[in-house]
Amino acid sequence: MPGFKSIKELINQAYDGGKNWSTVFRKVPAIATTANIWFDLSSAPGTPRPNYKVGNELEATRFNGSYGIYHGSPITTDGFKFLHKFMVGCVSTNVVPAPFILCDYLMFYPLVDMDNTDAQVFDNTLYSLPRYADGEGVKAFLVATNPYAGGAQFQINYTNQAGTSGQVSEWATTNTSTYISTIVNCGISAALRGPFIQLQAGDRGIRSVQSISFLSSNGGLAALVLVKPLATIAHIDIQCVSETDFVIDLPSLPKIYDGAYLNLLCCPAGSASGIPIFGELTTIWR
Repeated sequence: MPGFKSIKELINQAYDGGKNWSTVFRKVPAIATTANIWFDLSSAPGTPRPNYKVGNELEATRFNGSYGIYHGSPITTDGFKFLHKFMVGCVSTNVVPAPFILCDYLMFYPLVDMDNTDAQVFDNTLYSLPRYADGEGVKAFLVATNPYAGGAQFQINYTNQAGTSGQVSEWATTNTSTYISTIVNCGISAALRGPFIQLQAGDRGIRSVQSISFLSSNGGLAALVLVKPLATIAHIDIQCVSETDFVIDLPSLPKIYDGAYLNLLCCPAGSASGIPIFGELTTIWR
């Protein structure tokens, strides 16, 4: 496992040595969600505070790691921090069964006008990726910040993990969920896939996005968000929480960088409005 030679060393350094942190989160979505359509839990009220993707129009804006799920103080002098355990729970069949994706939220481009059929050019002057600078494994999704109609096609023009600019994503068709916080590029039909925009064949990540274009009017406003997925967990039973130990269950220990803004994407079984979603995250370092 990266960072530790053995489980004994992990226990000695991280737990006996006091190099660990556990934190809880509790989010209560205020707006309805749609069955089998992913939504962005970072926008929901609760702890940590919601992020409404506010910023200058089409300008690259970084997330403040202090406002995400807290993962402990910076440990730069100690070396590396890792995700050891992740737990999530919900007692409503409106949400469960549901998969959750824990992401490091990196950057977003606010106020995308989904009625505008001209190419909307993003401004990357002030900021580049704060982590994963090469773009390897970085993914994008388009989240609604205002209600929308749906049924429009769009694509993004981006620079890939190799530094090649002018790459164009596959066409995505927006769903008709219409709710704020919905990831508009996802769904369950052939044209509507998982939560992330499909990149050009062979590309493994995004360094930056140059523009977004809609073929027709979609209604509403959105933010294009860049994230690095860290872990996926399936919550399948309201009678108990779901937990993954990344040493025992899935030996991997995802790395968490200083300044990371952690939050969740969720694909619920129905409307999560007013329903608490809670959990706990444990990090360790050496």
